[in-house]
Amino acid sequence: MQGRGRRYADGANRLKRLAAFTILQAVSFGTPVDTGRARANWLVDLGKPAEGTVGSQGARPADAPDPLAAGRATIDRSEPEQSIHVTNNLPYINELNEGSSAQAPAGFVQLAVSSAVAAIRGRRLED
Repeated sequence: MQGRGRRYADGANRLKRLAAFTILQAVSFGTPVDTGRARANWLVDLGKPAEGTVGSQGARPADAPDPLAAGRATIDRSEPEQSIHVTNNLPYINELNEGSSAQAPAGFVQLAVSSAVAAIRGRRLED
């Protein structure tokens, strides 16, 4: 791919990365914290949803990678043709998103997606 096509592909990838990292930040900071395990389990993978979980039942291990740093590194490796998936595989993440904790509003995942849409709205592929 050359010229304008390459610039558009690069621009689309830049916006995709911005949206993915905005979502990762928003869901991470929006996730209610008791032990920290739910927040630590926002995982990023390319081309497919991440599998598995981080930490044992009820706790985030002290040696677990920082989810934002690990997620950012994965997002930064994405190529234009790759999808980016931000996933949380804990069995209770849906309950948290539905408002089971007083620490976060119901729908914090949807709020994260809305914040990503706002972050890229109006941006051009060639900026």
